[in-house]
Amino acid sequence: MATDLRLFLRGAIDELLALLLEFRRVLVREAEKHLDPPYVLPGYTHLQRAQPVLLAHWFLAYYEMLGRDAGRLKDARERLNESPLGAAALAGTGFPIDRHFTAMELGFKAPMRNSLDAVASRDFALEVLSALNIGQLNLSRLAEELILFSTEEFGFVEVPDAFATGSSIMPQKKNPDILELIRAKAGRVLGALVGLSAVVKGLPLAYNKDLQEDKEPLLDALATYRDSLKLLTAMLPGLRWKRERMWRAAEEGFALATELADYLAEKGLPFREAHHVVGRLGAKACGGGAGPQGPHPGRSSRPTTPSSPRTPSPSSGWRRPFIGAAPSGGRPRRRCGKGFGRPRRRWALTETGLPLATVALPEVRGEAALELRKARLSDVDAIYWLIRYWAEKGLMLVRSHSHLYENIRDFWVLEDEDGQIVGTVALHVLWRDLAEIRGLAVHPARQGQGLGRWLVLGAEREARDLGLPRVFAWTLQVNFFRRLGYRVTSREALPPKVWSECNACPFYENCREIAVIKEFSPGASGG
Repeated sequence: MATDLRLFLRGAIDELLALLLEFRRVLVREAEKHLDPPYVLPGYTHLQRAQPVLLAHWFLAYYEMLGRDAGRLKDARERLNESPLGAAALAGTGFPIDRHFTAMELGFKAPMRNSLDAVASRDFALEVLSALNIGQLNLSRLAEELILFSTEEFGFVEVPDAFATGSSIMPQKKNPDILELIRAKAGRVLGALVGLSAVVKGLPLAYNKDLQEDKEPLLDALATYRDSLKLLTAMLPGLRWKRERMWRAAEEGFALATELADYLAEKGLPFREAHHVVGRLGAKACGGGAGPQGPHPGRSSRPTTPSSPRTPSPSSGWRRPFIGAAPSGGRPRRRCGKGFGRPRRRWALTETGLPLATVALPEVRGEAALELRKARLSDVDAIYWLIRYWAEKGLMLVRSHSHLYENIRDFWVLEDEDGQIVGTVALHVLWRDLAEIRGLAVHPARQGQGLGRWLVLGAEREARDLGLPRVFAWTLQVNFFRRLGYRVTSREALPPKVWSECNACPFYENCREIAVIKEFSPGASGG
């Protein structure tokens, strides 16, 4: 049971990591969508208006939080990935089993060293629950802010109808029920963590029936976090942000008072004194009907709108409608500026003439570039998962861990900025004039982004560097390879070495794959 639970958690965490990756991509897209023209809203401390910030900056705050959530899940997966098989009831077994072999075949990095620990420990489940708890708390914070922003008092955003309900007696209401449920579920996940903590507290070694209570809270927390991620990922693109309302709120309530204090400090007044001066000015303005934007009677009754924002003038140089403008005669503010208001970015490099291990892929919808590199032994679990995912759908052959370890030098991987492997391919040399491209797999969350093409081009580059004149592949995706310059060939045209490996394939008699081949021009270089 301990082995099954670890195997199950590995797969569950992989699913959550894919969902987190997709959610973070949505946050990046929403941030970029609201940069031009800029959407501005008040930033808050103590739930009081503090300073204006870009809406993109707000989105990317949650992007950073979810990145740490993913890191915690990866850490938990790394530590639970040890095999308890062979521990028996508590003292191991006298039968001559190979624990290292079974661990390797099941995808574990190693067998556990202590049989008592293997049987009795559930700290790996607690660690997963802890990561889920923090992750759900972050989702709850996001849900709470969207609930506040959607109220009439704020009026910054409208929740899509598909994620809201009407009132049973008040026809004018639109209730953000899904967001409220996500907010409430944080208590449920916390309860799961506390419940299992109470189960293992003071539990003697080794196995006790108490440990049956680990499944229910763990499964419930996993399902809760998974569903919350899916709902928010689907909801965010449908939110309708009210730019004019946010803009006006960002200008009101002395939100630019800090800018005035900074301006006075830049002119030589000590900031402590500048702080007091602006504070007294604010108090006087509250009593006299004036604000930092000027006396109300002298202002136009027409509100400043995003389509016609005011620009700073010499008479009021400290005043600016949104972050990024500079005080008159001063230097631009850095808050929410380059590196804060936008996601980090590494622009694409050209394909031709680059060292293969340092090729940077074009960004995917604004996210950081991926790196194509040779696989390492530590990548085997990720490669195994990618291949197994598509093998279970009948689209490729499964490869065992032992096969991957034996052939690790054939493999390349695509790695994202968080260290996650999102694609893999292998170049297997069969003879002096022929190699096979095999094991081509892209993470399901990154389909349709051109990553498969880059993987094949990388394998081709290595083939050219080795002096191979041609490469081939077995595939069900013939059109994909045709677009890369491959042509369909007959099975009989391939050398006997290929057929000897086909004879060992379980689908040999009912093979649906088609052979495609590509010849390189003499003297062609990688690209």
